[in-house]
Amino acid sequence: CLLAFVVGVGILAAIAIPSFVTYQCRAKQSEAKANLKSLAIAEESFKLDHGMYSRDPNAIGFSPAGMHRYEFHILDATPTTFRAEARGTKDMDGDLWQVDQTGQPKNVASTKCKAD
Repeated sequence: CLLAFVVGVGILAAIAIPSFVTYQCRAKQSEAKANLKSLAIAEESFKLDHGMYSRDPNAIGFSPAGMHRYEFHILDATPTTFRAEARGTKDMDGDLWQVDQTGQPKNVASTKCKAD
């Protein structure tokens, strides 16, 4: 009877743990998505005031929030376009997100979990 219980718990754990890990990873990715959306909004505000996008996060008033599992960089900025990235660090190393003037973050590389 005890053996059957232990086997049952083992089977349930084998099913539940991978789902939990994927859920946890997607929750961590929300930091990248939310901050990139915030950065895109800051870029659009800056463009309205100055007629162009900026490569300087301080100039646009961007400061990332969250647990700092990602580093944020503005890669390109022209009068009509910009491109920025969130590069995973620590436990999210290998995860890479980008956003441009469309304002929609895209997962371009992930070794951690499947993106939305």
